[in-house]
Amino acid sequence: IFSNYEFFPFNHSENFSSIENYALFSLICAKIYDKTKNLKFLNTILKLNDILSSRINSIDESITLSLVYHAINYELNFIDDLLKTKVENL
Repeated sequence: IFSNYEFFPFNHSENFSSIENYALFSLICAKIYDKTKNLKFLNTILKLNDILSSRINSIDESITLSLVYHAINYELNFIDDLLKTKVENL
C-alpha cells in the first residue's frame, strides 16, 4: 500500500512500508465487512492483519499500535461471530 497515488499519469510514491497505511486499510475493510458481510473483505482483513502482526515488534508509535489493536480486535470479533453462527446452524 503506497502512501500516495497520482492517477493522471498513474504514479505512486516509493513509500510502501508505512504500517499505519495497512492498519487504516484493515479498519476500512472492517467497516465495509460489518455493513455488507461480504467475505472478500474479511479475507482482506485477515491478510492485512497477518502483515501487521508480523511487524508488531517494529511499531514504536502509540497511535499506530492503537490502530493495529483495533484492526486485530475487529478480526477476532468477526471470526467469533462467524463461529457462533456456524454452531447455531448445526
